[in-house]
Amino acid sequence: MTRNAHAPHVGVVTGLVFEAQIVERARHANGHDVVCQGAGPQSARGAAEGLLHRDVRGLVSFGIAGALDPGLRSGALVVPETVMSEDGTAWPCDRAWVRQFTDMLSPAIAASPASVVSVSRIAATPGAKSKLASRTGAAAVDMESAAVAAVAAENALPFLAVRAIADGATDALPQIALDATRADGSIDVMHTLRALALAPWQLPGLIRVARQTSQAKRTLARAADIGRPVFGLF
Repeated sequence: MTRNAHAPHVGVVTGLVFEAQIVERARHANGHDVVCQGAGPQSARGAAEGLLHRDVRGLVSFGIAGALDPGLRSGALVVPETVMSEDGTAWPCDRAWVRQFTDMLSPAIAASPASVVSVSRIAATPGAKSKLASRTGAAAVDMESAAVAAVAAENALPFLAVRAIADGATDALPQIALDATRADGSIDVMHTLRALALAPWQLPGLIRVARQTSQAKRTLARAADIGRPVFGLF
């Protein structure tokens, strides 16, 4: 495919609808494309490949993540230098983009350069997170960044990942929270309320997840707003 080196926008891939909405709020500032096709590597790859047909000049993976490093708290921002898949395959993020984006955010937001690993199934327990951290050395986990990075590398495009921490390394995700997301990345509120009526003991865990996700969303919104002048990313 022929690329236009002067294409005016980057492509942003998210796994969840609310993540895409955060980016969409800045659409008036710069031209770009945002695609959410649901969580997971397969959906992320499909979204990234679809963006190639829009002649984007780079790809960004944007959204929340879970902490593997206990030092990363809810609301922390991770702009990694490297993302990897579960099998250990690693892709570097574009150094210039990482540096300029984090410089733009500083000192309002401190961004960690720690690596991110992408998985096909949510790491929902402290034990699963600990094993993943030991096996990969990553500090945070998501479900999309590696797939987007792979598409970028295959097409000689720069890549950036921007991830805000929601759940901590020692937090377990209640089943009711795991079941709340539809395949398209939207939240099924009615299903969650029905499930909660049948399992009210999961309410404290659900409230914690909601609080941590809100912290991550606020960080993402600030990052998108402050950092949008950098390459017209947001």
